[in-house]
Amino acid sequence: MIDGRHRGRIILAAYLLFCIIYLGAPRLAISNLGAFGVKQFTAIIPPACAAILAIGAIREAAVVRNKQVAVGEICSLTLSADHRIVDGIAAAKFLERMQAHLDSL
Repeated sequence: MIDGRHRGRIILAAYLLFCIIYLGAPRLAISNLGAFGVKQFTAIIPPACAAILAIGAIREAAVVRNKQVAVGEICSLTLSADHRIVDGIAAAKFLERMQAHLDSL
């Protein structure tokens, strides 16, 4: 569940987490078509980058909180990674950390 007020923090957290994992490695690009209402998409990795994080629109949906259904805010995050540079397990761990951080907000 993501509050719309945290949109900028999401982008910053994604970049910082990636830098922590891959300090000194090629950069992470971020594509935020969610700002234009796109719910989910897959972004193309730009040259000189190891990966790109696609951020979808924040929207209301039914979520489970404390074993009860409630209205919450969600968004999709899609990570595209160049497997010549980034191991798939590392990319999965990055998304796992990202989700844990966002769930704690």
